[in-house]
Order: sequence, then C-alpha cells, then structure tokens
Amino acid sequence: MGAGDHDDIADASPALADLDAIYECGEIGTEQALKLINNIICAANFAITGETLRLALECRLDVDSVTAVPDVSTRRNFMSDGPGTAQSHLRQWTPNRKAFDSYLSILRKDFGLAAAMATSTNSGPYVGLAGLSALMSSLGSETYEHWRIAAGAPSPEESLE
Repeated sequence: MGAGDHDDIADASPALADLDAIYECGEIGTEQALKLINNIICAANFAITGETLRLALECRLDVDSVTAVPDVSTRRNFMSDGPGTAQSHLRQWTPNRKAFDSYLSILRKDFGLAAAMATSTNSGPYVGLAGLSALMSSLGSETYEHWRIAAGAPSPEESLE
C-alpha cells in the first residue's frame, strides 16, 4: 500500500516491484486506514471461520466441503481458498496458547485503532464494528480449543490419551 503523490509512488515503483501488488490509497495517511480496514475484515473472517468449522465438525460435516461452498456462493476469501487452507491457517495461528494469545492481542489492537478511527469520522455509530470488537474481546480458552480442533489438532481429551 502506498499513499502520497501519484508521481512519487510511480518513482518508487521499481524499488517496490518485488511486492505482489502496489495499491495507491490516496493522500498520506490513508494507507494506515486501509491496512486497519483490511485487518478487521481478516480478523472477522478468521474468528467466524474458526467457530463455524468447529460447528461443522460437531454436525459431522467434511471441513473441505464446508470451505468449498463460499467459493461458489458468498465469495472466496483466504480462509476458503482450496481444500485444507482454513485448517492450515488455523494451525499456524494456534500452535500453542502463547502464539494464539499474541495473535489475539494484535487483532484487539487493530480493533481498538479501527474503533478510534470510526469515532473520529463523526458519521454515527458503527454497530457492526462494535459487535466485532466485543467478539474479539470475548475470545479466549474456548476459542483456542475450537480453533485447534477445527485445524485438525487433537482435542484436549485425545491429547490426554
């Protein structure tokens, strides 16, 4: 993401050529807003995917089948981009409780920054953002266990065997 004068971004493009893509955001400072907005979408997607995959397992559904449905209906996202992708992401973010807590602290920080940004717009309440912020605040031990199970990790009962 780049913000500022278009010509300056064009001049910097050769140095940025190894990046996957360059997104011009407008005036300086707007790239921070775009990053926060993207992180909120990512966090909401991650939280909901982890919970729903756990629910899918409880309903005896095949996780790869469940993640394939968004590709043809509600839209593809990084959590549904092919068989095993959601489980792989969940495994990466829950290798242990310390890593999970660290990840959540980053998400909560981003939600706090996004809430402050939304408040500064004076455009009324952001009910969805407030709800997702409350959701992020409530994630803890049960979420960690749900995500680990959805990722294919052994359940706590299986770990004891």
